[in-house]
Amino acid sequence: MPKDLFTLKKTISVYNELLKDAKVNKIIQPTKDSIVFTLYNKKAFNVIISTNAKYARLSLTTNNYVSPLTAPNFCMLLRKYLTSATITRSEIYNNDRIISITLSNLNDFKEFKEYKLYIELMGKYSNVFLTADGVILGSLKSMPHNLENTRLCLVGAKYVCPPKQDKVSVFDSEKRLEILSRANYPITDKFLFENFLDFAPVTAKELSFYINSVLSDSSTAKDFDNAVLDFISKPLAPIILNS
Repeated sequence: MPKDLFTLKKTISVYNELLKDAKVNKIIQPTKDSIVFTLYNKKAFNVIISTNAKYARLSLTTNNYVSPLTAPNFCMLLRKYLTSATITRSEIYNNDRIISITLSNLNDFKEFKEYKLYIELMGKYSNVFLTADGVILGSLKSMPHNLENTRLCLVGAKYVCPPKQDKVSVFDSEKRLEILSRANYPITDKFLFENFLDFAPVTAKELSFYINSVLSDSSTAKDFDNAVLDFISKPLAPIILNS
């Protein structure tokens, strides 16, 4: 499923404790759109970053990936700066579908230097950037440049976020209530997806199912808001919907 902001926030809340203080032991790039880190934090484990259009994600993996005989350029760049680095922080960046991982490592002068990985999980536009002091050192995918694209993603340019969608964050309580005051029972997944930037279609469908199962046609906007707040506050759990 596509990654959405709601899912990413839940994921990072779990992964941050696991990744914090983990040391980078190995980096490989098994495919053109994926990077695998072998980390050590009391025990060794693998983390995959995939920018595949359908399966973009940051997740733990137990699969055995084979490193190509000749490492791609971006993989070599990551090895140069991040081998033996320590992860100090993992967080959602700019309240968008971007994971920021901060790492600290010794540079050529034996001084500690901070690096950031920006993992943009945005469907076919997914990408990974390595930066230092806010400047792009390299990216997993080459970005097209034209006069209509105001975002410069070349090596040496300052890293800037992709433009946001014209939607409201479901975590903004004031704006959330304002949006839900226009909703009618039964609330549709289309309404949720078109108004909140946090949800992929499948997440909006699950939220719609939850709201309609606990409310009725006499529910007020405040009732809708309380149901949404209850949903986004719950831990993630596997759910199967029959269509």
